[in-house]
Amino acid sequence: MFSHVMVGTNDIEESRIFYDKIFEVLGAGPGKMYPNLTGQKRYFYNLNGTSFCISEPIDGNLPQYQMVQPLDLILKVLSRVMNGIRQELKMEVFQLKMLLV
Repeated sequence: MFSHVMVGTNDIEESRIFYDKIFEVLGAGPGKMYPNLTGQKRYFYNLNGTSFCISEPIDGNLPQYQMVQPLDLILKVLSRVMNGIRQELKMEVFQLKMLLV
């Protein structure tokens, strides 16, 4: 079982807005910002004892992988990591996906 998932982003504030909307549908609050010791911003989301984090790259480089369909990957990760999420939330996330496209 995962305790947390962390993804890097080169636009932390735009990503925060995106993930705030996703986690709102799932019933979690907005991300809370906690910079690390070297100054990179990180936003943490907590739900059902599991954490999801977005972070500016620690090494100063841009993220190496471009996700073709990032929302699909996020939904797969969230469905595996976030135990206790009810089945009906998938429909709400799908509806949110349609609004964001």
